[in-house]
Amino acid sequence: MRTSLKILAAILGFIIVVLIALNIYFNDERLRQMIVPGIQDATGADLQVERLSLTFFRTFPKFGVEAERIFVPDERGDSLFSSEQLLVSVDLFPLLRDELSISRLQLVRPMLFYTVRADSTTNIDFLLSEDEPEQIDEQGGYELSVSGFTLSESAVTYIDSVSNSRVGVRGLDAGISLRFAENIESEVDAELESLSVNMNNVNYFNNLSLSLNQTSTINLDEEILTLNDGF
Repeated sequence: MRTSLKILAAILGFIIVVLIALNIYFNDERLRQMIVPGIQDATGADLQVERLSLTFFRTFPKFGVEAERIFVPDERGDSLFSSEQLLVSVDLFPLLRDELSISRLQLVRPMLFYTVRADSTTNIDFLLSEDEPEQIDEQGGYELSVSGFTLSESAVTYIDSVSNSRVGVRGLDAGISLRFAENIESEVDAELESLSVNMNNVNYFNNLSLSLNQTSTINLDEEILTLNDGF
């Protein structure tokens, strides 16, 4: 019995040492160098993150990366997107089968601002590439699945100066699962605290609360959207 306890203690001690070593190696600076430039190059956005850290206990039994206080400005420096926290963990073994499986993706207090200006330009135009999209090899590539995508206390603000309209979404909590393969399959369970819609100074909705539970499938080849029973 004592031998078993000693072996267990040794294993736990080894795991703790490995976790400490990984956190020391994958510090904020190294993670920032590994992650941020790639996202900036891919999107063209100036991604700003206050702190990045490796985590294990919050994504047990998988490793994950936690980002705190994310901010993405538009080309004028105004807020386009921000989030208090992003937590992501990835399953490693599916990569061997050409599958990218994100076991957990969590955003805390994300805020999105979408603006259509008086000249019909938008605050996301700078993100849209004018280059022709690369051809994707239909015989290869990864299948992508997101088994746990959660949003908490989300907010979206849409302002259209052309049509003089404004839409505000506050307190959106949602659990979403996605799978990208031949079809796009999704499951959504969401609750919305407040929806407000104003057009030409007329309030059509003010602090309307909603809930949604819906599954859907998109057939990309036939361009067919199938909505299953939901409410």
